[in-house]
Amino acid sequence: MTREQDIFKLFYLKHFKAVAAFCRAYVKDEKVALDMAQEAFYRLLQHWQSEYTTDSARSFIYITAKNLCLDHLRHRKFSGEMPEGVAEQLVTEENLLAEIIRQEAIEAVRQAVASLSGRSRQVIRLTLDGKTNPEIAEALGISVNTVKFAKKEAYVKLRRCLGNEYLVLLALEVARMTHFL
Repeated sequence: MTREQDIFKLFYLKHFKAVAAFCRAYVKDEKVALDMAQEAFYRLLQHWQSEYTTDSARSFIYITAKNLCLDHLRHRKFSGEMPEGVAEQLVTEENLLAEIIRQEAIEAVRQAVASLSGRSRQVIRLTLDGKTNPEIAEALGISVNTVKFAKKEAYVKLRRCLGNEYLVLLALEVARMTHFL
């Protein structure tokens, strides 16, 4: 594999889930969203240049994904599967940027949580699922104090890994989501 291919592969592995989730937020269909994400990355690969920065590649991939979503929604509208005006309401510039930020933050948190050690990872995942400390303690067969210690340790590692701004986003997402990971 060439250095260029390695760089693209790393970019793909880091961003694919976020791009697929971005598409899913608009088209509301898992299979279609995965196909669109794959198509967006294929188009990026076709235009890949060594000068691409992560930011320019990310911009390209999300603009391409947005256009694929819009095309899909327009097709649904014209085939009578969607009421008129819905596609335009779904993908505005304002909610497009918010969705990109949301999906990138979720993916960054997912990766950071996956990098935690076993017990800390289990405790954080159960926390993100909305479990209380006593529920986590019971599920893992440990004391509530052990849960608290594992959370404290995990948050220190997550803060170091993600920075404080992602922890704020995480808190907001936990409040909005029922199933995170």
